[in-house]
Amino acid sequence: MIQMFRYLKKIILWGSVFVMASVFAAPSADLITEHLRQKNWTAADIELKAYISEKPDQAWAYSSHAWALENLNRYDDAMTVARSGLKRWPDDAKISTALARVLIKKAETMPAESAHALFSEAAQIDPREYTEFCLARSFRSLGKFEEAIALMEKGVRNYPDSERFREGLPFTEYQSFKATRVSGNKNQMRVHTDRALSNLLQGKYNQYYPRLILRFGLRDIGDRGYFQTVYDRLLAHFPDDPWLHDDYGFQLYANYRQNNASDTALRATAISWRRKGYALYWKSRTLPSPVRGLDFPLKGRNIIWSEFGGSAMTHNGFANYCYDFAAVDEARNIAKPGTARKSNADYFMFGKPVFAVADGEIAGTIDGFPDNPPGGFSSDANTITIRHKGYASFYAHMKNGGILVKKGQRVSRGDLIGYVGNSGMSSESHLHFCIQADNTDDISVPFEFSEVTVEKKDGSRTRMSGFYLEDDVVVFP
Repeated sequence: MIQMFRYLKKIILWGSVFVMASVFAAPSADLITEHLRQKNWTAADIELKAYISEKPDQAWAYSSHAWALENLNRYDDAMTVARSGLKRWPDDAKISTALARVLIKKAETMPAESAHALFSEAAQIDPREYTEFCLARSFRSLGKFEEAIALMEKGVRNYPDSERFREGLPFTEYQSFKATRVSGNKNQMRVHTDRALSNLLQGKYNQYYPRLILRFGLRDIGDRGYFQTVYDRLLAHFPDDPWLHDDYGFQLYANYRQNNASDTALRATAISWRRKGYALYWKSRTLPSPVRGLDFPLKGRNIIWSEFGGSAMTHNGFANYCYDFAAVDEARNIAKPGTARKSNADYFMFGKPVFAVADGEIAGTIDGFPDNPPGGFSSDANTITIRHKGYASFYAHMKNGGILVKKGQRVSRGDLIGYVGNSGMSSESHLHFCIQADNTDDISVPFEFSEVTVEKKDGSRTRMSGFYLEDDVVVFP
């Protein structure tokens, strides 16, 4: 009996030792791997800390621990672990990648000036497409455009399939141009414009940022001879490009209008070029049926200044299907009787609310450009674009600071989205409104609003939903 008791005591004792040993044993690599696979980051952190303490010579544990800490947003701890591992194994690719990844995550939470050193370290220890792009982007954020462009160009060469560098380079060049534009240095603007021209001639004409640089550069430089030389070269290189014909017509008039007085003959020439571009576009495409049943972008009495393909240069070519609306009183006055028309507040339209014509999502906004004084003219307008199902709506000449929506915001039919101003190519307050095709061409397509009362110039009234004509007064409910 005593022997039996001693035997059981031994079993219990050894069992306790076994259990305690199991409790305090270092976790297995398989268990850690399972935690990581299950994205159980807290458990992985605990197990890896114990594992590294027991087996500090396992490089994989350092990269894995940094990964777990990164996903717990403990970036400083992750950097400490990864740097410790990299000190022991300076050539370990996994640890280098883990450290670079967390450096970038940490940098993205910091101000640009402080973040740059971390982006630079990441690109140095783990040179690859993503880390080098982040470094180039960091230079751009700091306004160091020469360094940013040099790195972007290097990225395009080294990573020819990289969408980041392919799209990042022209955007960076445009940001550099914008900074030069603010400075007013016309010699530097010409350098940017020449570079944009070269980029267009080396590829397709339909490149967004080089075209934008060309548009504003030529307008700000204001040299008619240089302007014509640039477009002569483009037209010789792209004789059948619809975008080029439309741009040339638009720019021909807008460039002259901004730097000189209005010119009727030049406007007619500009319209003819835009119409040719529009015809070239639809030569190989089918014009869609009108978008019908739209709600109204305005309320009250609004006169049609420009109809579809009418007398305005801005309502031809790719902008063929657009209206210009201006609020009027019962006597068709656009300005308040008795005012001098020297202030935007003198006009009925200025500050009028604008509404979404259908359910959709805000695709983009442009704001911050000043409203022209009456009779003024500028190149930059505040705008709203809403993406709907199968088409987009476009609202221009919005009031500076008067846009109430943001990109990505969902809006419903009839929602208030902003207020009419006098920004951009607008000498008197009005709303420029278009429906655009559901693609990236920004080309207008025909449309109709819901049925509404239309007052003709002779005073007659009719209910209609068809196309409006210049001098029609549309009475939106």
